[in-house]
Amino acid sequence: MRYYFLKNYIYRFFTPLYKISFLLPIIRILHRIIFALSNLLKTILDIADEEKTVCRLAHRISPDNLVIQGRFAGQKYSNSASVGSSFLPKILGTYEIELEPAWELISDIDFDVVIDVGCAEGFYACGLANMYPLADVYAFDTDMRARQYCEENAKINDLNNVKIHMHVIESWKLYHPNAKFVFVSSIWAYPIGKKILNEQDYWKGMILNKTRHYGYSKKIATILIETAKKDFNLNGTTLVLGTVFGPGDNSDHFIPTIIRKMIKEKINLDFSVYKQ
Repeated sequence: MRYYFLKNYIYRFFTPLYKISFLLPIIRILHRIIFALSNLLKTILDIADEEKTVCRLAHRISPDNLVIQGRFAGQKYSNSASVGSSFLPKILGTYEIELEPAWELISDIDFDVVIDVGCAEGFYACGLANMYPLADVYAFDTDMRARQYCEENAKINDLNNVKIHMHVIESWKLYHPNAKFVFVSSIWAYPIGKKILNEQDYWKGMILNKTRHYGYSKKIATILIETAKKDFNLNGTTLVLGTVFGPGDNSDHFIPTIIRKMIKEKINLDFSVYKQ
């Protein structure tokens, strides 16, 4: 009711101004600004409402913030927060479930080092640290909030083998200079308007505005790897993803889909090299 009266008051106040011709351009500009701000505020409120709904639902499903099933069942979250992806699938144990066949393949391998680049709040970093208790798990993220949550989640799960960093390239140089660094780029690093993605077009044109922060971070990492190779004689490369999906693929998660396809087509995945 208050909103209705406020709307009428604003309407009565601005209506006479339309009779003053020189004010019309200013009014139109103000109208566009107010309309844009209104849409922005609505989006912010909708996101906040969605996050609250997800948190309430997750709390009803798992009051203690425990992952209830799946590969990382029993893993605990320090709070109902997920960075960069939805919290609910992680608590349900269904997040990137396409990877389950791959987990089966490597579950018996004793890794010495596990590297999680873009660790977010530590779903995989903590899960793999528990899965491989003798391995050193290096978790990287440029988001300070993500690193903080990852540290909290490692602590609440009593994991002492999780090492959280911000600088991937620097850690590569300091801790594992003899390792080959394979960096996976993203389709979001490609220019706008490319329906078929070819590596030759990777550096041509502007990136989509709403994902350019993510796309440029991928390209910057590529440049850093090439610089590290020249300056410190390190061995690394970037995989530039292109259009490789075939008929029947409907997942928007590229890497899990490719791994699933390799397993489905019975492509030989030899992990014995990691035992050395």
